[in-house]
Amino acid sequence: MRYFFILPILLMPFSAFASDLPDYDSETYCTDYATDPNGSYAKDIFDPCLTSEYFSEAMLEDQWDKLDKDAKVRCDAKARADEADRHQSGSYSLLKQCLEAQK
Repeated sequence: MRYFFILPILLMPFSAFASDLPDYDSETYCTDYATDPNGSYAKDIFDPCLTSEYFSEAMLEDQWDKLDKDAKVRCDAKARADEADRHQSGSYSLLKQCLEAQK
């Protein structure tokens, strides 16, 4: 009987996520993207990156409720994949590209 109540709690983060647009830190992502491995920062890379991130986030906000839940979970994982490597945040641009490819 106890397991009946635990299962919904374990599944809650996945179902809750599917209804909310992920919260990525676009400035951190673009700062990481514009900084090469030697630590050299390029503002001419940062500015268009940030513009793209904000544009993609706005587009996704408008469409989020209409998108497939499974695709959102898969694409969020892909958009965050760099977190383990070099970037400290997911990317709305990568998320948007992945979701467009799922259509």
